[in-house]
Amino acid sequence: MAGTEEETIDKSVKDVIDKISEQSAADTPAKTGEALFDPNKLGILNDVTIVLTIEIGRAQIKIKDLLNLTKDSIIDLNKLAGEPVDIYANGKMIAKGNIITANGKYCVRLTSIPEKS
Repeated sequence: MAGTEEETIDKSVKDVIDKISEQSAADTPAKTGEALFDPNKLGILNDVTIVLTIEIGRAQIKIKDLLNLTKDSIIDLNKLAGEPVDIYANGKMIAKGNIITANGKYCVRLTSIPEKS
């Protein structure tokens, strides 16, 4: 029965991520203060943990270059400073945003939610 419950939760998580993707057209700014979905209607999902990953960029390097990395090495990423970052929920891109600081911490302000592909 545990497998069935896990499958139900996995499907529910996928449904929520799909719903988030459907709620806004590509590159449409998020409305200030408006939730992506009603958290009171999620039931069993309220206590499920989702891993959010904020990707500032990627790099592709050769193994020989990887082996030569040292402290103070600089790795060029594929994005420019100020360009929106990608936000992933459990490995699926759900939004784009801008990096900001608040109370001495890095944060991300959502700027758009891509259209479901």
